[in-house]
Amino acid sequence: ANQADPQPVLNLGYAYQVGEQGLMDIAVDPAFLQNGYIYIYYTKGFLGSQNHNRLSRFTLSGNAVVPGSEFV
Repeated sequence: ANQADPQPVLNLGYAYQVGEQGLMDIAVDPAFLQNGYIYIYYTKGFLGSQNHNRLSRFTLSGNAVVPGSEFV
């Protein structure tokens, strides 16, 4: 418990962001043990556009998010 995991659980990719934004909140689904869902509220940057705050659901498997599991 006193060592950092060598691999991050999720990389949100902060490219194209402007200003002080990023990860804002994390919540675990009440039925997490059955479905593996976590909810992330964060800022998504877009090339040539303004940033957008986004609430997404991800599926966690072990210590990592399942690739392609983001549901906006």
